[in-house]
Amino acid sequence: MSWKRSLSALCTAALLLSGGLLAAAPAQAAYATYGAIGAYYQAHTAALGAPTSTEHTGFSDRVQDFRNGSVYWSATTGAHWVHGGNLGEYKAQGGDSGKLGLPLTDEIKACCYGGIYQRFTGGIIYWATGAGSHAVHGAIGSLYARQTSEAALGYPTSDETAVRTQSGADIVTQSFQSSFITWNGTLNAVNTDPTHAHEIQLWQIRDKYMTTGGPFVHGNAVADQSVVDGDMVQHFLDGNLIVDSFLGTHVIPGPVFDFWQKNGGGYTMGQPTTDVYHVAGWPATVDFQAARVLFDPTCNPVSGCIQMIHYGYNMPPETPRTPTPTPTPTPSASPTDTATAVPTDTPTASPAAP
Repeated sequence: MSWKRSLSALCTAALLLSGGLLAAAPAQAAYATYGAIGAYYQAHTAALGAPTSTEHTGFSDRVQDFRNGSVYWSATTGAHWVHGGNLGEYKAQGGDSGKLGLPLTDEIKACCYGGIYQRFTGGIIYWATGAGSHAVHGAIGSLYARQTSEAALGYPTSDETAVRTQSGADIVTQSFQSSFITWNGTLNAVNTDPTHAHEIQLWQIRDKYMTTGGPFVHGNAVADQSVVDGDMVQHFLDGNLIVDSFLGTHVIPGPVFDFWQKNGGGYTMGQPTTDVYHVAGWPATVDFQAARVLFDPTCNPVSGCIQMIHYGYNMPPETPRTPTPTPTPTPSASPTDTATAVPTDTPTASPAAP
């Protein structure tokens, strides 16, 4: 009867092979691969490893899982393998039903620093040593691509992060190795216009931004960096500007910056020498090389109140106090010597003669 069992096994194998390729994963059932995914598997068998699922319907595609990743296929995108850190990031972004959509390519070697990237219909996932896998898409992705991507800004070191500023605005930020990009939107919004996103690239401005409250305090950048009177300047949503000059990097309220520009800027008032600080009666004060500007945004609902103290006319920034003269010690009177009476010799009477 052994020949009958052998014939039965051959017939079963033939039936399975007629529908596709038969592959077995250790300690589990065998799964067939067929069609475009089967062809991809044949070409990349060693890399993919054994299939761990049947081919199944995805959001708008067909998917099959393997020991070393998953293959996604659709009629418009073809079959592509997503694996490793990129697969984890892809699933975290919603997979084939998320913003990234379906893969358009396999992994591709990036231009520099040993990184890789993989294109999807809705964005790109980048991976680099020390940075990990992170998706770049939407307005931030468009700006990143326009700035020559990883060559200029480095690889992404975070996913997009939603932030609500202290003034109640919703913004989105993303960190890169050599930059920080913000845009005025929400994580659920779809916007690929690069003009809605701005990078904070100069490290001095970026460090000042982060150490003085970051996106919560300043909001998103509303313009790219620009040069004003020889200084590098960047404007932010909540009205502050960060100015980098040879005197350092300082945070200046918008109205104070406007006042500075209207009054000659660095040519007449000099460069800023302090961040904004408080003095009695004035919530916002900034010192410049040749002037002090005091600003109270609450005293006027439209423009606030602003005042300039020009050094050399009103008062200097720090008038040196005249030192109080040290009192000259009054010499103590020397004690008068009291004369000691010299004893007068009393003549001794001579004895009387007998």
